Amino acid sequence: MPFGINLAAGALAMLGATAVSALASPERSTGLAVVALTVFGYAVLVDDIRAVFAVAGIGYLLYDGFLVNRYGDLTWEGTTSLGVFALAVGAGAAVRWLRHARARARVSAELDDLLRRTDTKESHRA
Repeated sequence: MPFGINLAAGALAMLGATAVSALASPERSTGLAVVALTVFGYAVLVDDIRAVFAVAGIGYLLYDGFLVNRYGDLTWEGTTSLGVFALAVGAGAAVRWLRHARARARVSAELDDLLRRTDTKESHRA
């Protein structure tokens, strides 16, 4: 999918996660968990790492501006929440990489098996 579509979909997901967490609980930790888990899920699903980093940045700004502060005011809270977002991106990208590696290994094993069966059939004919 093109970068712009991935970015727009991710921005909508971040807006939705921010709205849900703002309505669900006034606690900062709940908001951080909801938005960071959305970043994690997005990182698992989307292959474009540029879009993942951009969406994580959007999620962090929405979290800081609307869940930590009010009315979009941005302040520096410290590195804890930024670290949580970085961890969500890293863990999501790792899960995505592992899923792709398992799929590649499965396809490779099936191709090897198919080639062995083909070689065995040809050797019996000779």
